[in-house]
Amino acid sequence: MSKAPTIALISPDDAGSGVIMPLFSRHDYELRPVVNLAELLAWPVSEQAELDCVVVPLRLRDGSSGVGACLQLKSNSVLTNTPIIGLAQTTDKPILQSFFEMGADVVLLQPFDADLLYLHIGSMTRQRRAFAETIQSLSVKISSKGEALDILNLAPSPMIVFSERLDLEFINNAALTLLGLEQQNGSQDALWIKENFEELIVNHRPSRPTPKNALGVEPAKLPANLAVTRPDGLVCRFAPEIVELIDKHGRIKYIALILHETAQLSQLHHSLLLGQRTRSVGLMTTAACIRLIESAYLGSGSSVLNCSQEFLEGLPKKSRLNLCLTRLLEFVDLLLSSGISLRVDVEENLDLAVTSTDLIQLLGQMLLYASEFIGGHGEIRIKGKSDSPGNSAAIEISCISKRGLPFLPNPRLSRLLAGKFDEDPSEPSHSKLGFGLIAAQKIAQKYRSAIEFKSPSEQEFRVRVKLPAIKKEAEKEASPSSTT
Repeated sequence: MSKAPTIALISPDDAGSGVIMPLFSRHDYELRPVVNLAELLAWPVSEQAELDCVVVPLRLRDGSSGVGACLQLKSNSVLTNTPIIGLAQTTDKPILQSFFEMGADVVLLQPFDADLLYLHIGSMTRQRRAFAETIQSLSVKISSKGEALDILNLAPSPMIVFSERLDLEFINNAALTLLGLEQQNGSQDALWIKENFEELIVNHRPSRPTPKNALGVEPAKLPANLAVTRPDGLVCRFAPEIVELIDKHGRIKYIALILHETAQLSQLHHSLLLGQRTRSVGLMTTAACIRLIESAYLGSGSSVLNCSQEFLEGLPKKSRLNLCLTRLLEFVDLLLSSGISLRVDVEENLDLAVTSTDLIQLLGQMLLYASEFIGGHGEIRIKGKSDSPGNSAAIEISCISKRGLPFLPNPRLSRLLAGKFDEDPSEPSHSKLGFGLIAAQKIAQKYRSAIEFKSPSEQEFRVRVKLPAIKKEAEKEASPSSTT
C-alpha cells in the first residue's frame, strides 16, 4: 500500500486502553482516535469517506458496548460500507456472535497480536481502495452504461435504477431477491415496479420542482418503514432512499431507489422490547420477594416465608399440565443459561388431581436441579402422558450435560435463603424451606407418590414422578326414544 491505512479508533475503557493503544505503535497507520461514537458520526462527510477501517473495542470509554456501536455505524449512510474490526476481551460465544451480527467484519480476541491486526487492516484497506478506484474509473467512463450497471450489481443493498424520465434501467440481484422477482427488465417485473414505486419517486425525489420547494418548504419525508406485497404474495419491509446520479456536466443521469431492508432491525427492536419486559418482570419479582422477607429483617416474629406454604393451600386439586408448564417455563427461562436447550413433549389437555401451586413447585424444583446438573451447556427434555386406564400420569425430566467437569451440587440461592431469610425466632434450629429434589419429594408424598431418580452416566440423569390424573368422563350416549 502506497499510503498508510486511515483508521478511526473508538476509545476503549480504562481497563482496555493499556492493551489496545500500543497495538497501533508497531506499524504505520494514519490513526484518528475518537472519544466516543458520537464524535465520529459528527465528522464531516468528506472525512468519514476517507476512512479505510473503524476499530471498535467491546467495552468503550463512555460505558457503552461496541456491539451497539457496530449497529449504529452500519446504519450511517456514509460509513455503512466501511470495514469494522472488533476487539473483544472475552471468549463468550453469544457476545462474539452479536458482534458479527451487528456488523463487525472481523473480531480479534485477547491477547491481541499487533501483526495480525495489521494484516487484517491491510487486507480490508486494499479491497476498499480497489473498489473505490473502480467506481472512480466508471465515473470517467460514464458512457459505458453496461459496465457501470454491472458494478452496481455487486452492491449489498437492494437497488433499482431509473432514467431521468422514470423508465426502468436496472435492478440489481439484491433487489431481485428482496422483491421476489425472477429476471432483470422483464416486462411484467417492469410493470410491477412502475405500479409500486413510480409515485414514491415522483413525490420524494430530491430535485422535485414543486411550489412548496419554491417557497422554501421541504418536501414530505420518505416513509421510515414501507411495506410492499411481492408478486408471490409475501410482504417485504424496507426503508427507501432516493439518490440522483449526476454526470460530470451536472445533469441528472439516473435516479437510484435504494431499499434498506428493515426486517432484521424490526427483529432486533422486538428482542430489545422483550428484554425490557423481562427486566421489568425481574424487578417486580424482586420487589415482591423483598416484601415477602421484610418481616424477617425487621425482626417482627416469624418470617413470612414460613407461612407461605399455608397461604398456597386451599386451591382445588385440579390443574392442566401444559398450562402450568407454560407458566413455569416463563419463569425458569430467566434462570437458564443460553447454552441450555429445552424440549417439551406433553399430552395436551391432561388434567391432574394436583393443585396448580404444588405442580409448579414440584416441576420447578426438578427443572432447577436439572439446570444445576447440566452446568450451563446441555439439553433438558420434559415428557408427560397419561397411562392407558387414565388414572395417573407420568412426568419425566431428563437431561444430558456437555460440561467437562463432574457435577457438584451447588444450590447457592437455596442455601442463602435457608441460612438468612428462613429463620424462625421461635425455632432457630429448624427451617421449613425445602429445596431441590428433597422438596419435590415432599410434594410428591402428599399425593402418595415418589420421585424416581436414575443416572445412567456422569453426563446424564432422569427423574420421574407419577401423579394422579383426572379421568375424562365418557360421553353419555343418549338413546333415541321412539314415539308411536
